[in-house]
Amino acid sequence: MTVSTLEDVFLRIAEMEELQGDETLDDRAKVEAENQERVHRALGKTYETMRQKKEMGETAISFPRQLAGLIIKRFHYIKRDRRTLFLQLVMPVISITLAMALSNIKTDKAKSLGIDLGMYGSGPHQITLNNCQDVAPYYDTAYEQVLTSQPTTQDFSQYLVNMSLSHGDREQFTSVSCNDATITPTTTTLFVNATAVHDAPQALQSFYQAIARRLYNATGIVNPFDLHMGVSSNPLPLTDRETIQVDSISQLMLALFVLIPYTFIPSTYVAFIVKERECKAKHLQFVSGVNFVVYWLSNFLFDIICFVMTVTISFIIFLAFNKSAFIGTTESFFTTLTVMMLYGVSGIFAAYAVSFYFTNHGTAQNIVMLSNYMIGFVLVLISYCLLYKSDAADEE
Repeated sequence: MTVSTLEDVFLRIAEMEELQGDETLDDRAKVEAENQERVHRALGKTYETMRQKKEMGETAISFPRQLAGLIIKRFHYIKRDRRTLFLQLVMPVISITLAMALSNIKTDKAKSLGIDLGMYGSGPHQITLNNCQDVAPYYDTAYEQVLTSQPTTQDFSQYLVNMSLSHGDREQFTSVSCNDATITPTTTTLFVNATAVHDAPQALQSFYQAIARRLYNATGIVNPFDLHMGVSSNPLPLTDRETIQVDSISQLMLALFVLIPYTFIPSTYVAFIVKERECKAKHLQFVSGVNFVVYWLSNFLFDIICFVMTVTISFIIFLAFNKSAFIGTTESFFTTLTVMMLYGVSGIFAAYAVSFYFTNHGTAQNIVMLSNYMIGFVLVLISYCLLYKSDAADEE
């Protein structure tokens, strides 16, 4: 009855505003009489319908019909709400899919590093050889050789110190002192430049290569300079602890990316409630006979159904990318599902509770969105970083 009366009043007002200022009083009275007659007919029809329902025992719309009607109303509303559709459906799909795709990108393990003189540039490189006349001819031509004959290795060491600034622009990484008889047994000593990280194995490789070339040259079978020896550095595999730490950080980053779209979803719940109160639609529904419990229950059911759709899409993406951390076992599947559903229910109730503090739906949505992002993402990340730092400090 109330809805019909309001519609007729609005029609009457609209028709009165269309009357031109130069209309006569008779025209106005005629239009007013027609409107009153239309209102009386509508009221009479309404009263008659109410009398018939009263005789049949139907004094009000039933609880289930009100519930179904309000849910249908929400469905038609959300079809036109592009922001809600984006935050509840499009953004989770994009964010979670991107997170899954990035997590599948495997970085190549550290490759073997070939060590040779070329890793220090094109030169010129200088090598100082002490009493090494037997192997000097077999060093690579990339070296500019400086030959000397110091009595002992200790004397040769002092010689290198004295000559350290005399080789100009020539880089000197390696020096060799051969056949020092003062050391028992007779010893060859390699001197390396500590500023070159890989110089020690490279110096050893060059020396052994020169010895091997000399031996092959003695056979007369092959050209000694056709013989090349190589040395490489292979990184050690990660320990079990390091592997667990890397996997933990990777799974945390994945979980945080999955969490991002879910922090924005509760803002859609509060926006609708505040908007209905802002435009007086909520008040109109209550004065028209909508049950208080039905109103809140219908909104909750519709919001939880929408959230279940988002969760379902998330699980489909998890399944498509075979993410065992979320759905690998029955236990992990139900754990993930329980956590998500509890978050959804708590988010809906929290949105309804804070809706009474706002009078503008846009402001309400923005503040709730920012608050959920700070609490649900930023603080979780900070908490994990502080926990990780604390564990590292305890290990030290």
